[in-house]
Amino acid sequence: MAQLVQIRHHRDTRESTDTGFSPLKLLLPVDYPVSVRPEYARYAGWQFVASICGSAASVFGTQALFCAAGMDVSAPLAASTAWVLKDGIGQFGGIMFSSVVGTRFDTNPRLWIFVSAAVLDASVVLEMIAPMAPSAFLMLASVSNGLKNVSFLAASASRATIHSHLALGKNLADVTVKKGSQNIVSSMIGMGTGIALTSVVGLESFVAMALCAGHLIGTHLSVSKITV
Repeated sequence: MAQLVQIRHHRDTRESTDTGFSPLKLLLPVDYPVSVRPEYARYAGWQFVASICGSAASVFGTQALFCAAGMDVSAPLAASTAWVLKDGIGQFGGIMFSSVVGTRFDTNPRLWIFVSAAVLDASVVLEMIAPMAPSAFLMLASVSNGLKNVSFLAASASRATIHSHLALGKNLADVTVKKGSQNIVSSMIGMGTGIALTSVVGLESFVAMALCAGHLIGTHLSVSKITV
């Protein structure tokens, strides 16, 4: 109750004094910081860093897949067919994973957030291997895409519990929406970084692995202080 009173008081004060516009308002929950728990800043900040690293690493993986597809497939129709099969098989893997795990996401959301990051990085590793084994393109690409679907499902399910914990009052939707906005911005920065890096160093596996490491470290730090 005291927290809700504090939020209302802060809102009244803000409405009477805040007349400017800040880009941060697009990324942070309304009435931040009193509308969320203290650990929100650490969570959102490190998730932002992790997302940048993950998106940049994904650029390396995607370019590696394109390279492998070009080495393995000569006809445009065959290339498009392989790409569709890769997506279909990967999505099926995601469905199987969600049916097996089910409600386990709620038991330890911090663990599943980290698992989702590790699985996503594993998909990048497989994509980086693809140019070295063009004959195994479809298998590697399908498994990689399946891991990405698993990562997305694990992250989405576990974040729901974490966001519910971080939100104070009836602002869960706002916290969730602003996290989505943070993800969009960080992904754009990450993709731009990845494109810039690949244009300079090419498909250098060391750089991709360093980005994956940054992704894992950022994810761990983002949830290490959350008690849920």
